[in-house]
Amino acid sequence: MLYLLLIQLIILPVYDAQQNFQYDYYWILFSYDIDGVKYTNDSDYEHKEGTFAFQDVALEEHEKFLIRQNLNPYDFIHDAYLVIISIPRTRPGIPFTLNYFSRFDYGKEPMLKPFPNSKDGKELISVFNMFEDSCFRLWFVDTGYLDIPGVRKQVKPASLLLYSNLPKPEFQFRKDIDSAFLHNGITSGLRSLSVDFILPCSESYVYITDDTTRDLIVFSLQDLRFTKISRASNTADSWKFIVPQFETQYRLEVEKYRKRPNETYEHYVDFLTSTNQLYEPRSDSRPRVSS
Repeated sequence: MLYLLLIQLIILPVYDAQQNFQYDYYWILFSYDIDGVKYTNDSDYEHKEGTFAFQDVALEEHEKFLIRQNLNPYDFIHDAYLVIISIPRTRPGIPFTLNYFSRFDYGKEPMLKPFPNSKDGKELISVFNMFEDSCFRLWFVDTGYLDIPGVRKQVKPASLLLYSNLPKPEFQFRKDIDSAFLHNGITSGLRSLSVDFILPCSESYVYITDDTTRDLIVFSLQDLRFTKISRASNTADSWKFIVPQFETQYRLEVEKYRKRPNETYEHYVDFLTSTNQLYEPRSDSRPRVSS
């Protein structure tokens, strides 16, 4: 039996390596199409279509407009029409933190375009994770923080943004996150989020993880307000009810336990903010509803 197992372990990797995979898209380095201006090389300056610029000024690294090798994607959202890519500004030469390309663009190496457009895209500072819910809405947090070595600074307050009607995005709102919900005003840890909603989508809750404290910031779409869930102990064990390891799985836990269709975060907030005891699944007599 052991002999057969060893044969399988030897053969399977070889078999897998011989499988043929077809790439939909591939890049060595990203290129840009910004309002018709094509960037296939690094550029110290932004250019406008139909104009010429002659500049011979030595720039610091952080002042350069585009350094293609620094365009490292962090998150992808894709549907039948668009692929949206986040590139947090943790390095210089990143002109836009949110970008997209159409799945109908010709070629295997489509150029990035600023999301949702170049004008509004410039107002976004740094985005990590995004979330597209089943209501065709795109949610994300702009940390407002430039995390470029040597020039780290808070450019604007962190905020939650919502776009609807994908694949033709329509801006819905931008809601700043009050510094009172943050640890010493630090916003760079606002990287992950998840969304829970009850049809027809108006009752929605966004769960934002603060990686600097392991707290959870919850946004109610109906009330347009934030609340904060924290525990006396910020270890993984103290979050056993909601999320072993990852707070943004909170949404999944609420879905499993709530009585559909009318229960969501509000019905659990008192229990979840309690620091008196940890949740013990074996002693829970409530029926577990599959999500």
